[in-house]
Amino acid sequence: MQKNIFAISFLSLLGFVSFAYGAYAGVVSYTTDGTIALSGGINLTVKSGSTADTLQVGTTTFTVTVTGTDRFTVESSERRSFTTSVSGYGTECLTSLSRMAISPGTGTVSVTVTPSTSVDSCGSGGGGGGGGGAIGTVTPVPTVARIISATNGGQVTQINNDGTSARVAVPAGALSIDTSFMVSTLSSGYTAPTANTNLIIVGDKVYEITAVSGGSSVTSFAKNITLTFKYLDSQIPTGTPEASLKIHWFDATTSAWVTLESTVDVSANAITAVTNHITKFAILGAKGVGVTSTQPSEKAAATLIRVEGDSRVYVIVNNFKRHIPNPSVFNSYGYKWSDIKTVPAGELAKFQVTTLMRAQGDPKVYAIENGARKWITSLAEFNSKGYKWEAIVEVNAVEIEAYPEEAVQTPASASQSQFAQAGKITIELQSGMRGDQVRLLQEFLAKDADIYPEGKVTGYFGPATKAAIKRFQAKYGINQVGRVGPATIAKLSELMR
Repeated sequence: MQKNIFAISFLSLLGFVSFAYGAYAGVVSYTTDGTIALSGGINLTVKSGSTADTLQVGTTTFTVTVTGTDRFTVESSERRSFTTSVSGYGTECLTSLSRMAISPGTGTVSVTVTPSTSVDSCGSGGGGGGGGGAIGTVTPVPTVARIISATNGGQVTQINNDGTSARVAVPAGALSIDTSFMVSTLSSGYTAPTANTNLIIVGDKVYEITAVSGGSSVTSFAKNITLTFKYLDSQIPTGTPEASLKIHWFDATTSAWVTLESTVDVSANAITAVTNHITKFAILGAKGVGVTSTQPSEKAAATLIRVEGDSRVYVIVNNFKRHIPNPSVFNSYGYKWSDIKTVPAGELAKFQVTTLMRAQGDPKVYAIENGARKWITSLAEFNSKGYKWEAIVEVNAVEIEAYPEEAVQTPASASQSQFAQAGKITIELQSGMRGDQVRLLQEFLAKDADIYPEGKVTGYFGPATKAAIKRFQAKYGINQVGRVGPATIAKLSELMR
């Protein structure tokens, strides 16, 4: 039967990173031998060619789910015997090892396997054991594979050794034939986002999805496939709003990262997006509070253009255009008038307009409105106006000061100050928000070192605050969603009397 071959790979911006399967929904397939480590010094070999739907490893047992003609084979060099929760899967005793293979032929079977605690329990002979991984783990394997039905669809999951993952779900009808998905780990071949994009990769991981059919590459499908990437709170850079995280794909023709419309589940630390093509993908977020800019000079990053018959000059960065307000700003970047390209109006119209900017080294993001700059004080305001994080450009002090600041206190900030004076949390709070209400929350949480060991009172709701809220919710029997909703507000109000 002809098969398409898909590969999902993750690349580390820090170099090669291996991955492991521990308690492990997602497909596991071995192209080289792997090891399951259990308590009591029991180390079992998973043979090359083994494939399972899921593999969950405990301290003394492991549970494996296998479908159809897939086969999962384990061996013991100490000739241990195997007890299974499903009949029909016995131990094969050989001279120097014992073996057990699980392959249902049709349907799906889930089997819990318990190896004997004594060696040489599978007849005479035997051999020594040896080292192995930590108890309850499976050693990393370089490649993972899965066959997905064109008729029924299916999914494959890459689970990394830090608990993050990338899942690709393929619906029925997206493929013309049954397809083998392969997951492998690479150490090069990516391009990091340029500094002027105001974006940063989260978790230092890039996932590559490739497909081959009959020796030719396949890059698109009849239906959208769904990507779900999981991340850790600790991987979110300081000041990057969690709600700004999106899945991006790498456009090799422009060497740029392009946003996919994404849904962020902050309680599950998961991001979902759909796509009908495959390339390299990554989670990118907006640089935020506390992030020091490493942007190259505006001069090096920009293209200058104007329309025929119009004296206004625009600077193009990351496919966004903004107007240079006066000659002082123009000269402050060291631009030369000879660098300006004159283009037809249609050429200028190809670029999106951005009015969002921030000064280098300053986390505040401003919107330019009616010739003045207005500080966007909250994530809710940013999102409500449909702004895009990738549209924010870093500018120098001369340009930011060319626009007078609109010194108006918003109703939200005024009410937050009043609430803070009352000493109560009265609004819902979540990652990316800042203000007096967040500060008040942090001051209260910091009183309990078990809940908020960092104890930082910054007024910014970042990963540490989210983790503290989860601990608070766990302590008081509230769903651990990591944000302050009605139930959490009620408990805080009760405790803050």
